[in-house]
Formats: sequence, C-alpha cells, structure tokens
Amino acid sequence: MVRASKRRFDPGRRAFLIKAAKAAGSVSVGTALYNAPKFWRWILRKRDTKINSPVSARGKSVKQIIEEWPEIQNKEMVWIKEKGKPGSLLPKAYERGENYAGYFLKGNERSIIHTHPMGRSNIPSPDDICSFLNRLETDLNKTPKIEHIAALNHEGKVMGYFSLRAGKKMVQAIEQKNPALKPLLEELERLKVSPNWEKDPIAFVRDPNYWNILERFQKIGLQMRATSMPGYKFENWHFQEKGNPMA
Repeated sequence: MVRASKRRFDPGRRAFLIKAAKAAGSVSVGTALYNAPKFWRWILRKRDTKINSPVSARGKSVKQIIEEWPEIQNKEMVWIKEKGKPGSLLPKAYERGENYAGYFLKGNERSIIHTHPMGRSNIPSPDDICSFLNRLETDLNKTPKIEHIAALNHEGKVMGYFSLRAGKKMVQAIEQKNPALKPLLEELERLKVSPNWEKDPIAFVRDPNYWNILERFQKIGLQMRATSMPGYKFENWHFQEKGNPMA
C-alpha cells in the first residue's frame, strides 16, 4: 500500500518549508543548466540572472511569499532554496502556464518548491516524479534531493505541501544503479505520454498503474510526506478543508 506520512504545520519550524519533506500538476524541467553546452550555459546564465533575483524570506513565511506571487491562482511557479544561503528563496520560472513552469538549475540548490493551482492533483504527477528522479540520476551530487509541491485553493492560498525526498536508501539505489529503477521510470514515462494526459491532467490519479509504480518506488527509498496548513487535513491523497462535508 502506498503511504505518505502526515505532519501538522508547526509555525516554529522555519527551515524552508518548515522542514516538510515528503505525491500532481506538471513542471517542465528542461535541461539543467550545468548539463547544457558551454555556449548555452552563458546565454542561459545571463537570462537567468535577469529574470531571477533572490526574494528575502526574512519577516515572511514561505507560505506568504507563495500567496503574494503574481497570477499564483492559475499559473504554476517554481522557487529554489540555495545551499548556504538561509533566509531567501530564488524564483526560477522563466515561463509559466496553468500546467507547467519552465526552469533551469545550476547545481547549488538544496531544495525545490513548485505550485499546483486548484484543479490539479495534490500529489506528484508522473512527470513530477520522472523529473525528480532523472535529475538525481544525471548528477546525484549537485541535484537537490528534496522537492515540495505547494497545493493551492481557488484563491491561491496554500492548503498544504506534499514533499518528495530521496532518502539514503534511494540514494544508494541510484549510486549502485539498482536494476529496478530503469523499468519503473520507463513505466512512468509511458503514463506521462498517455493520450488522456492533455485532456485530463489528473487522469493518472485514477490509473491503478500509477499507484503500483509509486508503491514500488517507495520500497526502493522514495519518501513522501504531506504537511497540512492550519484548517486543512490530508485525506484520500488530497488536502481538504476541515469540517467541509463536500471535501
């Protein structure tokens, strides 16, 4: 059975997503900047510098930064937390849409957070998981091992965070090239290009193959955690308002 640990929001914890660390929407990953050809690295770094500047988190929670971002209700957004730079977030999306956000990584990221607007699933899509694990396989030392999904309501308010983490067991599986990884990623890729994907971005939630793949990834070491915001709970794989019988 696929399981995600649950944690209540603790306002006293301030390590990025208040240390939330553990499954729907889609983030287009693009080529990591440190894997791009030399010429394109220069071009992309210049563009990246112009578009992205650090956002001070001092005096503001991550939740506040997310909720105050332009068009957050209907467009995905991506931020990263850099290694050795506490107290700030770095916006990374150079292109945004309802179901995607394009971004590049440089190799000094500690963790990633991206949003899923209302109408998206609150758990990682096949594309999310493929992107997360493919980055780890490409460069385990530089790639962040934690990624958070901020699930938003129709007003753009954060209902909770669903986090993916490559635990020690998963890191070892990647280092040792566990033979179970490749076929699992291939199965996820097939789900990602399903003909239903464009018409119904959350069709994968109703696909038993998705849950089977997720369970097998958990056995290899993929960790998941849901962190609900005050007034919300995480049940049946989505965040819902407490006391709402229709949730």
